[in-house]
Parts: sequence; structure tokens; C-alpha cells
Amino acid sequence: MADSPSTGSSPSSVSSERNRLHARAPATVFLEDGALRSRARELVDIVERTYIELALVFHAIHAARHFLAWDFKSFGDYVWQEFGWHLRKGQYFVAIAEKLHLGARVPSEELDRIGWSKAAVISSLPQEERTPERVGRWIDSARRSPVAALSEQVKQARAGAAQEGGVDHEAEVFTPFTVRL
Repeated sequence: MADSPSTGSSPSSVSSERNRLHARAPATVFLEDGALRSRARELVDIVERTYIELALVFHAIHAARHFLAWDFKSFGDYVWQEFGWHLRKGQYFVAIAEKLHLGARVPSEELDRIGWSKAAVISSLPQEERTPERVGRWIDSARRSPVAALSEQVKQARAGAAQEGGVDHEAEVFTPFTVRL
């Protein structure tokens, strides 16, 4: 029997694999199109309403280094082994809590309205743009803009701040150096 061009497997093994996956899938996977779409919206709503609490919990874990008491070598090790997330995703949540909710005092309700992806983008703003007075404008912009457009606006704000202050924040983070022993 010839291999399937897309998978390199025979059609019967592809069908067998598909059946095995369906057997393990939650019942919601088998909902009709309209019900499946509705359930997806419900689940996204749950995630968006609870992410700020997760951000605050991750911030507490990170700040007090609780992960060390749980026998993890680092915060990145903790989020990878516990959740299968890369360090950067855990850092997004920590930054949302630290820079926006606690730092700029953005109320949870405001952050809930924009979602964690947009909040993560706003948390990367230069410090002078994350004041309680200025961050409200960014939250309003986040409500009106898709993530890609918001990311571009924040990128421009960061570039402007770097020019005004004479500091290239990207270079500051990724400056290579050599150590000679």
C-alpha cells in the first residue's frame, strides 16, 4: 500500500491514529460547528477573566522564589515542568502583574477587558509610558486595536523613548561581550 503523501503513513495507519486521538478527546470536540464555536468563545472568556489572578500568583511565586522550595532550579524550569510553557510566557504574566496591575495600578477589570496578550504588549512599554496617568490611553488603544497594531504602536513608543533618552533598550538587553581568562 502506498504512503500517504502528507504524512508518509499508510491510509489505514492514519485512520487508526485519528481514531486513537478521537477516543482521548473531550466530548466537546464532537459538538456541532455552532456549539463548538460557542464553547470556544466561552472558554476564551474564562481564560481572559482569570488571567490576572494567574499573573498575580506567578508574580508572587517569582518574587519570593517559591519555585526553589519546590525543587525547581529556576522560574523557567518551574513553568516548563509544571505547565509545559516556555519561560517567556511565564514572564509575560509576571510582567502584567508587576508593571501594570501593581506598578501602574491598572484595575483588574480594565486588564480583563483587553486580555492577556494585549496586556503583555502594554507591559513592555517604557517605564515613562506605564504611569497611572498614561497607561489609561494605552488600555483604550488596546480595546480598539488588534494585537499586531498595538504591538507596532508600542514598538514605536519604545523607539521614541530610546531616542529621547539616548538608550537603545534592545541593544541594552542583547549586548554581546567576551570574557578573557
